[in-house]
Amino acid sequence: MTTIIGSGQWGYASSSANLQDAARKKHSTPANASQSSSIAPNADPARRTDDPPPNRHSLVQVFLSALCGVSVAIVIVVGIQQILQSTFWRFNKPVPDPQLKLYIDNTITSAIAKALRDPVGLRDFALRADGACVLPDITTPSRHHGPTEASAGAGPGAALNDDIRVGNCWLIDGDKAQLGFKLTEPMHPTHVSVDHIPMEIAADPGAAPRRMILWGAVDGDINQIRYRSININLTSSIDHNAPPIPWNHFYAPLASFQYDIRAPSHVQTFRIDSRIVDSDIDFGVMVLEIIDNWGGETTCLYRLRLHGHPADH
Repeated sequence: MTTIIGSGQWGYASSSANLQDAARKKHSTPANASQSSSIAPNADPARRTDDPPPNRHSLVQVFLSALCGVSVAIVIVVGIQQILQSTFWRFNKPVPDPQLKLYIDNTITSAIAKALRDPVGLRDFALRADGACVLPDITTPSRHHGPTEASAGAGPGAALNDDIRVGNCWLIDGDKAQLGFKLTEPMHPTHVSVDHIPMEIAADPGAAPRRMILWGAVDGDINQIRYRSININLTSSIDHNAPPIPWNHFYAPLASFQYDIRAPSHVQTFRIDSRIVDSDIDFGVMVLEIIDNWGGETTCLYRLRLHGHPADH
C-alpha cells in the first residue's frame, strides 16, 4: 500500500499497512467508523484523518541518504579545488607580498623613466643651452610681430631650444627659410633631427617644414681638400650648390631629407651623407635650408638637432 504524505509530493511503501488495517477493523464500531471517515473542515482533502503516520525509520533513511550525497559532493569540490591550487602554484608561483611590491615599484619607475627619456638618445650639438648660437647674417629674418605677440619663442633661437611646447617655435612667413648657426666646437656630424608637435594637437599641420637641406660651411685648407676629393656627384640631386644666403662661405650639402608630419613619431632623425661621414671633415657653422612646408601660409620650426662627435675624437 502506498500512503500519501502532505499534498502528494512523495510517497513510500509501508510493510505494516495491512496489519494496521486489520486491527482497526477488529476494534472499531460503526460510530467510530463514521467518525474516522469524516474530514475536518480545515484538513487537507488529500489526507484522511484515519491515515497512518509516516514510517519514521524510512524518513531517517532518506535523510541519511541525502546527507551522504551532500557530503560526497563537498568532498569532490574540495578535492578539485586543491588540485587546481596545486597546479597554479606549480606553474604560476605567486610572489610574496614584499617582492610583489618591489616588482610593481620598479616597473612603474622604469615606465616613467622610459617616457621621460629623450626619443633620440644622442647628444645635440646645436643646443643653445650648450653654447650654440644663431648667426643672423645667414638666417632668414623672422616674422614681424605686434607688441603683444613678441616672445622669445618667436625668433630663430627657439629652434635651438629643447622646449617644444605648442607655439614655442620659430615662426616664418611663407614656406621657405634658412637658419644659420654656429657650434661651440667643430664636430663630425652623423645625424640630424627635426622636432615638431604631433599632428593631432597642431592647429595648422601645414605649417610643419617638409623638404630640407642641411649645409655645412667647409672651413680650412685641410677640410676643403678633403671635400674636393668627394665632391664628384655630391650635389647631383640638388639644383644649387649653396643656401640662398651664403655670406661668402663655401658649403657642402650634408643631408637632403623630408620631414613627414603624418609619421607616427613627431621627432624624426636622418643620416648625414655617408661620404661626408667617411671624409672626416669637421664643421663649425651650419645652415638648415627649408625648401617648403606641408601647405601652410607660415612655417613653424620647433627644433633642429645635430648629432655626431667632437672633432678631436
